[in-house]
Amino acid sequence: MASETAAIDDQLILLKIRFAERTAAQLDALWCNLATWQNGHYAHEDTESLYLLLHQLAESSGNFGFNQLGQQAARAEKIKHNC
Repeated sequence: MASETAAIDDQLILLKIRFAERTAAQLDALWCNLATWQNGHYAHEDTESLYLLLHQLAESSGNFGFNQLGQQAARAEKIKHNC
């Protein structure tokens, strides 16, 4: 039983690492696009991609222990609903 628990814990750690790496890459790409967007050069697809990313982060961050990230993404996600 202890070895099964350890194996599950190891798998959860790997999932958390993958989530963090994927999220960091997505946020890096978002940051790179921000300067372009601030100059008014963006397409509707850009805003939809941003909204989807925020929604995914709001929904899944807490599952991996990134509660503050999830809360901030949820706040940002609400901006679209208020516009």
